Amino acid sequence: MQTIISLHQSLIGGELQQSVNARELHTFLQSKQRFSDWIKNRIEQYQFAQDVDFSVIHSFMNDASAFGGKRKHTDYHLTLDMAKELSMVERNAKGRQARRYFID
Repeated sequence: MQTIISLHQSLIGGELQQSVNARELHTFLQSKQRFSDWIKNRIEQYQFAQDVDFSVIHSFMNDASAFGGKRKHTDYHLTLDMAKELSMVERNAKGRQARRYFID
């Protein structure tokens, strides 16, 4: 099977689980929304829980335009169940393709 979205191992809720980077999923699904709005809205709308369905990773990136030269960067690592559900609710061909990929 062709890899369309990278799978990782992440610590979610104290357990090492297969996960997906939410930014990568967002890009694959070709959502028109800005990433930070998309993920926050989906978490709220579908009542996903941190440390159950996803983990949040904060880091700082060098950015000359940011105050102090660093910009806060937030990544979300999603369980495969959450990634499947997000793919389903996207309601497009890419969403169906991603859902089938996670099921397989």
